[in-house]
Amino acid sequence: MALKSLDIFSVHGFPVGLVQCESNLLGIANGGGVNVGSGGWTNIIDKYYKAKAYCDAPFEIRHEQGRKIRVPISDEWIGDKRNGSRRRVLLYSQSSTEADVQPASVDAVFTDPPYYGNVQYAELMDFCYVWLRKLIDDPAFKHHTTRDKQELTGNVNMERGLDHFTEGLSTVFQKIGKGLEARPSFSFHLPS
Repeated sequence: MALKSLDIFSVHGFPVGLVQCESNLLGIANGGGVNVGSGGWTNIIDKYYKAKAYCDAPFEIRHEQGRKIRVPISDEWIGDKRNGSRRRVLLYSQSSTEADVQPASVDAVFTDPPYYGNVQYAELMDFCYVWLRKLIDDPAFKHHTTRDKQELTGNVNMERGLDHFTEGLSTVFQKIGKGLEARPSFSFHLPS
C-alpha cells in the first residue's frame, strides 16, 4: 500500500513480510522525476551524493517558526583530506574495551554503542557475515560468527546481564575519555 520497496534491513530487525516482490533495480519513476518509494538504484545514488556533499560542507538544522534552516559549520569537513588539508583518521575493528587511547590524542570519537537487550545486531549481522567472510580477506573476518563472549549486550542465554553491560560501557567511556582530556574546547554559535 505504501508503494515502496525497502532493503531487508530497513528496520532494526528481521521481519518476515507477508508479501515479497522483486524491486525494479533502477527504480520506478512517478512521472515527476522522482522514484516511487525509497528503493531503486537512482535513489541510492541520490542518497550517496547527498551524503558526500554533507561530508564536504556539514551543517546543523535550526528550527525557526516552523521552518528548517541550514546552518553551515564553517571550516569543518568529514574525511581525511580536503583541498590539500589532511587529517589523521583511525578506524578500528575491535572492542572499544580494548582500545589503547593516549591522553589528549583525539578530537572526537564516534561509536555505535550497544543497546543492551533492544536489538541483537550481532545476531542480525550473522545473516550477512557468512558471505562477507568468504568475500573479504581481512583479519576482522577470521571468526566463523559475529558472536563474542565479551560483547556488550544483554543476553539471558549467554548469561550477560545488566552488570556485564554497565561495567563494559564504563570501561569504554573511561578509556575513550582519556583521549579527549585536555583538548582545547570549541564553541558553536548560531547566527542570530
